[in-house]
Amino acid sequence: MLPAIIMAWAKEAAKFQTRVESVRKLFLNLIFFMVMVGTTATAQASQSWEIRRISGMAWLLDTKSEEEIVLTKNAQLKPGHTLKTGDRSRVLLARGKERIQVGSNTIMSIPKDEGNDPDNTLIKLKTGKLDLIVKKMPNKHFTVDTPFIAAVVKGTRFTVSSTATRSLVRVFEGLVGVNSNISEESADIRPGQAASMTSSSQVPTRLLLLDNPPQAKLFADYPEVFTELKIPNPNPQARSTPKDSNGNSGLISGTLGFLLSAIGAVFFGLGNVLSAVFTPILMPAMDLMDMLYESVLPNSMPVLLLLAAIIGMAIALIVAYSMKKKRY
Repeated sequence: MLPAIIMAWAKEAAKFQTRVESVRKLFLNLIFFMVMVGTTATAQASQSWEIRRISGMAWLLDTKSEEEIVLTKNAQLKPGHTLKTGDRSRVLLARGKERIQVGSNTIMSIPKDEGNDPDNTLIKLKTGKLDLIVKKMPNKHFTVDTPFIAAVVKGTRFTVSSTATRSLVRVFEGLVGVNSNISEESADIRPGQAASMTSSSQVPTRLLLLDNPPQAKLFADYPEVFTELKIPNPNPQARSTPKDSNGNSGLISGTLGFLLSAIGAVFFGLGNVLSAVFTPILMPAMDLMDMLYESVLPNSMPVLLLLAAIIGMAIALIVAYSMKKKRY
C-alpha cells in the first residue's frame, strides 16, 4: 500500500514540475517578446521626424500600404515612409536638435530595415535637395544616400542635392565623408568645399572636389531654425532682426527711425524759415561791417592804438592808487 502511494506522489510531483517549467518558459518568452517590441518601438521613435512646417504641397507614402496621403503639420515621418514635395514647396523636419529642410520636387525616404538601429540614421534621397543640421557625436552616425554618392557625418551642417545625372554635397560646418556608390572613391570635405559626381556617357564618372563652389544658403526658407537652436547663421550677410522685450521684431528700431526722421524734418524746415526771415535783415549789417573793416579800420588804426595805451595807463594808475591807500 505504501509503495503505491509513494509512486502516485512521485508521478504528481513530476507532472507539477513539468507544468512549472512550461509556465517559466512561457513567462520568459513573454518577457523577451515585450523587450523586443519595446526596443523596436523605441528605435522607430528615435528614427521618426516631426513635420514642423509645410509650405506648398507635400505627400506621405507608406511603403507597406502603398497609400499616399497629403502631409499635415505635426505628422510623423517614420521608417518605411517616403516624403514627396511638389513644385515651389518646402517642408521642415525636426528631431530633437536636428533639422532637415526638404526642398521642392524632392523625394526622400527612411528605409524600414534601418529602423531597428537607434544609433544610426539613414536617409535615402532619390531626387531634390536637403538642408541638414545634424547633432555632433563621437562616431559617424548619420548617412544621406543618393544614387551616386553617400554623405556620412558625425555632426555638421550641410546640403545634399541629387538629380537624374548628378549628386552634390556642400559643407557649411564640420567634416563630411563622401563615398562614391559607383566607384571606390572617397574623400573628406570641409566648410566651403563641395563634392559632386556626374553620370554621363560623355564624361567619365568620377568624384570631383570643388574648393570654391557657387555661393549658396543653408535653410534659406526657414532661417529661424538658427535662432531656435541658438547656433550662428552661416549664410553670407546674415543679419538678425532686433526684437523688443515682447518679441516684436524691429518695432523699437522702426519707431526710433521714424522719430529721428521727423525731428530732422522739423529742424530742416525751421532752418529754412529762419533763413528766409533774417537774411534780408542781416545782409545789410554784414555789408556795413565789411565796409568798416576795409575802409575805416585801416585808416584809424593809429588812433585806436593810442586810445588803447591811454586806457591801459589809466587802469594802472587806478590800481597803484588803490594799493597805496590800503597801505596807509
